[in-house]
Amino acid sequence: MKKFNSEISLVFASVTIQMIDGVQFLIRGVRCHTINKWSYVPLVFVGECLMTNFEIHLRMFYHFARVCTMTLITVNCIILFFMPRVHQKLEKCNFFQISILILTILSVLYSLVICLYVWMNEGNVGKVLQFCYYEQVVPKNYRRLAINFKNGFLIRMKKYPNIRKE
Repeated sequence: MKKFNSEISLVFASVTIQMIDGVQFLIRGVRCHTINKWSYVPLVFVGECLMTNFEIHLRMFYHFARVCTMTLITVNCIILFFMPRVHQKLEKCNFFQISILILTILSVLYSLVICLYVWMNEGNVGKVLQFCYYEQVVPKNYRRLAINFKNGFLIRMKKYPNIRKE
């Protein structure tokens, strides 16, 4: 079997991250489809919601891992084009493969730290809908997008009027 070089490893990591995001969207879609058929969507504690909706953890992993992988791909391309000898030396010591492994571990730790932070600070205080997408979990640029496109969220507010406004 041919040894993976750095480019193949980086493409494989990028595709794997996209597949993880696809699994997250599939789980979320099935859950929301099921919950939309309910006549009542209960409010639950944030900690309980994070423990039952594990696709939120996949989403956090995806956000951090995607940024790291794209940065690594860019650095690899720059080194490949401008410093080919350095690239050969890095490839001999499996630098990019080790970097992918380290970034995967960091992405998992990032997801766990955010969940622990939310769970320890507001886990038993704040309540959200059963299919929670807790706002501290979603990156700020996505929250800004949500503000710009309020119509979809206003429709949901009319459908579920028992949402607590903060």
